[in-house]
Amino acid sequence: AKPPDKQASASRIRTGLAGMELTVVAVRPRMLRITVAAIDETVDTYYDDGSLMPRQYSGALHTQRADQPGQPVDAVWGEYTVHVETAPLRVSVRHSQPHSKRDLVQELAFHPEANQVLFQCGDAPVYGLGPGTHPLDRRGTKDTMRNGAGDDLRIFGARNPIPWLMGKGWGLYFHLPTGQFDLSGDAGVWRPSDVARAQ
Repeated sequence: AKPPDKQASASRIRTGLAGMELTVVAVRPRMLRITVAAIDETVDTYYDDGSLMPRQYSGALHTQRADQPGQPVDAVWGEYTVHVETAPLRVSVRHSQPHSKRDLVQELAFHPEANQVLFQCGDAPVYGLGPGTHPLDRRGTKDTMRNGAGDDLRIFGARNPIPWLMGKGWGLYFHLPTGQFDLSGDAGVWRPSDVARAQ
C-alpha cells in the first residue's frame, strides 16, 4: 500500500462554521472564565500548554455568538449578574442586589477592529503585571510585557511579566494570546500582540 502523503495531510484545510463564540464558565463562586474563540474551537485542548492547571470545568453559564447583533442577556451567577451585549461585544459583572457602593464589579469591552479589549480600572490602585516594575500602582503606566533586565535592574530586579491585574474587588488574568497593557487612561486597554485564536 502506498504510504499517506504527509504534505497533503498537513495542508488539509479545516472547515466548519464561521464566526466567533462567547463562552462564560463559572469556575468558582467569585471566578469566571470568559472565552472568545472561533465557533467549534476546542479551547481546553488548544491551550493545554501547562500555563494553567488542568481541570474539568462545569457547564457553561452562558454561550452565544459574539460577532452578531442580539438582545442583551443577563445570567445569574450567585450574588452577581453577568450582563452580555453584542455589536460591540461587552461583558459586565454586577452585584445582583443593589449596594450603597457602585454595583459594577468589572466590564470588558471587545473591539477586534481596533485590536483591543477595554476594562475598568476604578478609583483605587491597580496592582500586578509581574515583578521588575515601578511604580507599585500600575495606573498611569504602559507595559509592553517584555521579559528581561529592564530599567533599574539593581533596584527593581529582572522583569518577569505576568498578565494578571488586581483592583478593588476585581482581578483579571489574560491567558492567551500575549499582549501589552495601557493603563494611562480612565479605562485599561489590553492589546494582543499576535494573531489570536481565542481571548
